Amino acid sequence: MALIDLLDRPIAYHRIFRTITGNTVAAVMLSQAVYWQRIADSGKGGREGWWWKERDEWESETGLSRSEQETARKRLIQLGVMTEQRRGVPPRMWYHVDFEVLEGKLQEYQQNAGIQPFKRRESSHLKGNNPAIYKAGIQPYISKNTSKNTSAFVPKPKKQAGGTKNVVEHI
Repeated sequence: MALIDLLDRPIAYHRIFRTITGNTVAAVMLSQAVYWQRIADSGKGGREGWWWKERDEWESETGLSRSEQETARKRLIQLGVMTEQRRGVPPRMWYHVDFEVLEGKLQEYQQNAGIQPFKRRESSHLKGNNPAIYKAGIQPYISKNTSKNTSAFVPKPKKQAGGTKNVVEHI
């Protein structure tokens, strides 16, 4: 096995969740919980918008130990962004991410940080108008057009049909 094979499926970690929760471990758990909540809400699992996950699965997916999971769950429940219920036989822990509360926390952060709401900028130099680069704060490179020609253009001679005279083709 090659060492690169140790790099299995990465999880998405939303950095903003660290700011909202005040805890990196809670942010990692919330990032993964948002992933599972979206699957449950799309009808691919869970029931009534709820989904379950065992401790070993959390550890396998996120690398969080039992105590880290417990700390993160307490923090997320305290903030109101996640709810949990023990259900069934054998009992399992069921989870639900409250997207309304989470969105409220995101808006609160946005207002406190003085961040303007995202507005899509139209730009003719971007094919496909990919708004992701603007969300990421990346400014596209725009080259300046100057009158100075810096490229070395050497026209290739082209033979005319029926003769030996060379003609320069301009593109």
